[in-house]
Amino acid sequence: MSNRNTISCRKVGDYNIPNLTLPPEEANIRLGKWGMLSEA
Repeated sequence: MSNRNTISCRKVGDYNIPNLTLPPEEANIRLGKWGMLSEA
């Protein structure tokens, strides 16, 4: 039995940050006005 619901994490300081990636079909999504503001 395989458990496909596990999330791998990396340790950054005192925090565990999940290693998240987008599937290839969702990698080219366009950000709207509000999504672009957070990149500045």
